[in-house]
Amino acid sequence: MQTVYTYIEKALSDSHWSIPWRVSYVSVAKQVIVQAYLPVDDVEDIQLLDGNNQLLGDVNYLELKFILTETSLTAQSSDEVMMIQALDNGHFTIGYLEVVFQQMNQMIHNGRLQIKELLAGQITEVAMTWPEETVAQMVATRKSVNRYDETQLQLGDDKNDVV
Repeated sequence: MQTVYTYIEKALSDSHWSIPWRVSYVSVAKQVIVQAYLPVDDVEDIQLLDGNNQLLGDVNYLELKFILTETSLTAQSSDEVMMIQALDNGHFTIGYLEVVFQQMNQMIHNGRLQIKELLAGQITEVAMTWPEETVAQMVATRKSVNRYDETQLQLGDDKNDVV
């Protein structure tokens, strides 16, 4: 049986991501969590700070976390954590996951570019936001041209549960 967890895991396995990543399913929280680790090299001359302006020491990777959930949340995404809620009647569909995964790829690409610019002194921070409007537009466009798979998937199953 295909689930959101198995869909994302297969997409990541088949992808061109050359960075460390991890996908997990947490049934208690009703979430699939994708963690991507963007490598940071040559940071001796740069002091990295977290979102609270606290010094980060010995950083080899910056983590981006994508949390896919069917639970209605009031929490907003931050620079490091992207909250992705189900669209179609509170469930994830294959069509929506295709769009979500495409945007994850774009964010990884943008993150790597921003890290290079940071290390080159061209920018002063890495700022990432989940492109909700872009996702909504892509879903609407795919639906309008009948290229949107409405097949609903469960988040995960017991054999992939980390809790």
